[in-house]
Amino acid sequence: MEAVYLGIRGGLQFAIPPASYGPRGLIRILYPTLPDGRYDLINFIAVEPIVRGRRGFSELEPSKLDGRAGKRLWVDAERMRGKLSSSPKRSSALRSKSASRNSTTGRE
Repeated sequence: MEAVYLGIRGGLQFAIPPASYGPRGLIRILYPTLPDGRYDLINFIAVEPIVRGRRGFSELEPSKLDGRAGKRLWVDAERMRGKLSSSPKRSSALRSKSASRNSTTGRE
């Protein structure tokens, strides 16, 4: 699965897994705070729908698609407005943290 980044080049970026480390079901917020304009993870946005009076937690609940923790998020490129372009410069720290977490936890 390819990482998806949305936002303004050189500014705030929003990304979904597997864009960086952390639990599935969270939208990542990245900003170019590293040397050479590389992006770093600065925060997460959780999706907490309320269904029949019960609050859901996108990063904790099992996915109905594969039963693993964290709701699956994706972008339907066919329905997007605007232009999809290449990924922003990511720090090697983001890539290595993501790779090490994926290999030890088995998460996406």
